[in-house]
Amino acid sequence: MKKINYSKKNELKINGMYYALNIHDPSTTYENDKNATSIVVSPNGEVVKPALDYLISLFKQRVGKKTLNDNAKSICFFYNFLHLYNLKGEEKLSNEILNAFINYLSVLPKGLFSIPCFKEIHPQEVEYLPVHPYICGSDQKEIVKEIYNDWYKRLGTNNEYLYTPDNSMFDQDERDWRFSFEFIVDTLRRTLNFLNWLSENDYWKHRYSKIDPMITKRVPRIIKRGRKKYVVYVWDIDKRVRHETELKPINNSISFKRCFWETEFYDFFNSSIIKNDIQKNIYFLLLALTGMRESECLNLLIKNLPIKIEGRGKSKRFIIHWEELLIPTANNLEKNQQNDVLIDKYLDFYIRIDKRNGKYESNRRKNKKNEVRLVKLRDYYNFPQILSLNVNSLFIETEDLTKLFAYDLTLHNKYEDIYNFIEEIIRYHINKKEEGYDINHPNYSRNNKEWILLLRETIEKCWFGKLLRTFLIERYKLMKQKETKREVDNHFLFLMKRPYKGFIGPYEPSSVREWFKHICIEKNINRLHYTPNIFTGHLVKKSLGVHSFRHTYITCRIGNETLNGDFDRASLANLQKEIGHVDQSLVTTTRYYYLDRERKKRTSTAIYKFLQKNIDEIELPNEIVNTSGNEEENAFR
Repeated sequence: MKKINYSKKNELKINGMYYALNIHDPSTTYENDKNATSIVVSPNGEVVKPALDYLISLFKQRVGKKTLNDNAKSICFFYNFLHLYNLKGEEKLSNEILNAFINYLSVLPKGLFSIPCFKEIHPQEVEYLPVHPYICGSDQKEIVKEIYNDWYKRLGTNNEYLYTPDNSMFDQDERDWRFSFEFIVDTLRRTLNFLNWLSENDYWKHRYSKIDPMITKRVPRIIKRGRKKYVVYVWDIDKRVRHETELKPINNSISFKRCFWETEFYDFFNSSIIKNDIQKNIYFLLLALTGMRESECLNLLIKNLPIKIEGRGKSKRFIIHWEELLIPTANNLEKNQQNDVLIDKYLDFYIRIDKRNGKYESNRRKNKKNEVRLVKLRDYYNFPQILSLNVNSLFIETEDLTKLFAYDLTLHNKYEDIYNFIEEIIRYHINKKEEGYDINHPNYSRNNKEWILLLRETIEKCWFGKLLRTFLIERYKLMKQKETKREVDNHFLFLMKRPYKGFIGPYEPSSVREWFKHICIEKNINRLHYTPNIFTGHLVKKSLGVHSFRHTYITCRIGNETLNGDFDRASLANLQKEIGHVDQSLVTTTRYYYLDRERKKRTSTAIYKFLQKNIDEIELPNEIVNTSGNEEENAFR
């Protein structure tokens, strides 16, 4: 078997590459064709028969289209490796061949035919095998420079080494170019499954030898799916891949979640897109104030919130029946709750998150958790300052409430028990509603009607209530002007403004991500915090996205409650429940951190003061006490 030096271009002559081709019914698309499949095509345009037979066997096992496509691509990698090394593929698998294939995968650039200078090139037209600049590691700067220059020549640029990542970015740039450890392991396992099938198939086994268990063998692994555990047998190649490539598994390392910096948060909510579109404003505010997922927010429903118009012309005004959103307490929900925006006796706003049935949830917009949960809107960011508002809080304050109800509280001797007084009002209204009476019915108490009107006024006096009122009126007008395709589409809180095929309906997550992208572009918010190279930049997963609102909410909540001394096991359990993490999940406490120097400084100061006060009560292990006197001497050895 020949040796190849990947840093020498003349040894990388390949003259065409194998590629995977998706085939489907011509009358429909690959995505919509349930019987669509994938095949492997040679540089000469011929279907590779061993691969075709294997993929047909998988198709008969009813595996999904993605699995078929992944297997076809893995087989392509193997045949291109054979093509480069002038092997037939029928050779008995040896340590040398397996190691060479691993090294081959480790030098290939990620997403080759999506890279700008390769988009227009067909695999059959590739003359030399492209490799990434880090084939010898990021410390070999000359080789990195040489291969980078070769890539720039493909763009038609003759400038030398246009992209120069600084020392701290070389490792990141290398990760952007290379396949991950997990990808190489998965590709190898699919390839070994293919070779093993050939060695056992009646038609092919006379040409392909069985895989020697001394080279590699299948071993049992336990995997979890929900609460159930399964034993699966996989090829034992992890250590070999780690040794040959020096790559480390990503899944085994702690991955910190990207949060908004304070300046980014300020810029985002002060963008013209947010200020000029109240629907986008409300949507992103709800994400920031609740930490819910983007699909959960898109699935929010308002089935029953009457909005009526009084007067005409200039005296025309909209009346929102906020009482339909009232609940006595956050623990007392109606069985057939029709609205997902709720207000309790403290006049705190809540969001109700529930798993929807098929008529509400699309494939791209599904809620994860089956259980219903209530999330209170909380401002951990000081939005009045961020948005330059002339208010102390986004929400209703006790002072505002007592001013409006002052007369009634005094008259009914309820001044010191205002919230129980409001709970009585809410319960009375719910009972009358169950009896079929609205607030204008003769059987509805006049006093309670007046109190309901006062509650409406109170809700609309706070900043968030005003914003929500404006949004709901705009939504009401939209529904009067446009038509929905289905009756259930009228229930969604967020509805697209521009009709699609003549109808309006709920948004999909892709629309929200477009909003987010354009806001970041407008305010020059760098979603990566570094500048990726021109070749793989589009392949890099953006670290700051719509989901970052969730990360920021969790980290800010933990940070605030910790500083205030309120964060304990009970608050952690409550946080996990509200954000939809399972009770056993470690994600809440191990993957979130707050990117705020001031808070970090204050926390460190609090810890220092605690240690200073309690230093005499702290016992050190003997080995530390015994060696503490030699610290200075040891430090200079």
